[in-house]
Amino acid sequence: MQGEPYLEPHHTRRVSDGGPDDPRFVGAVCPSCHREIHHGLHGQAKNDALIKAIWQKEATPGV
Repeated sequence: MQGEPYLEPHHTRRVSDGGPDDPRFVGAVCPSCHREIHHGLHGQAKNDALIKAIWQKEATPGV
């Protein structure tokens, strides 16, 4: 599927730093956003926004 869009799993708290390996702490992001989160100037803000989005979806029944 070369050239097809895809998403990468991102742990909002790195497992290597003691974060949980649990689906509630993983979001699907595009490769560009994933690089930005880990290496970009505003990576922490993007990660914080992803955490908020995950928790909102988890708290909403039927989503």
